[in-house]
Amino acid sequence: MNFSKKMKNFAMLSVACMSTGLTALAPVVSANTAESNTYVKYKTRETAKYTRNSFVDVKLTQQTGVPGAQVEVFLKTPYVEAPDVYFVLGEYNIIPLVRTESGSYVANLTDEDLVGSEDFHVEIISKIPHGTHKHIVESKSFKLESSFLRSFVR
Repeated sequence: MNFSKKMKNFAMLSVACMSTGLTALAPVVSANTAESNTYVKYKTRETAKYTRNSFVDVKLTQQTGVPGAQVEVFLKTPYVEAPDVYFVLGEYNIIPLVRTESGSYVANLTDEDLVGSEDFHVEIISKIPHGTHKHIVESKSFKLESSFLRSFVR
């Protein structure tokens, strides 16, 4: 079932639920985009979660009226040594993520970072077992959800 058909069915279901007083189904929409093989779950317009296979979860958050956004990456694969994690917008905008106490990796993005970007990828750089140098062990690509897109302003 394509995305527009899912949205139409969801809209009809939401209207039916809200008219009867049931609002539990209203705020959550799921879509499986086959072209990039990513699973995106939208909880609100301001938050998008991206999951690829079982290696990494990415959460982008923005507040209405506040410029920029925050990215948070959760690694599902244990590493012997804490890896370096980078958030790459487009092809050349590389943003290093900082590890938090909870084990996730975060960075704040500016609107300038988001301008002109339609996609992003997460690169995880770590030592491979029995290796001495760090290598890219994961590189997962995603499309930016439309509410995070920024256009050029002159």
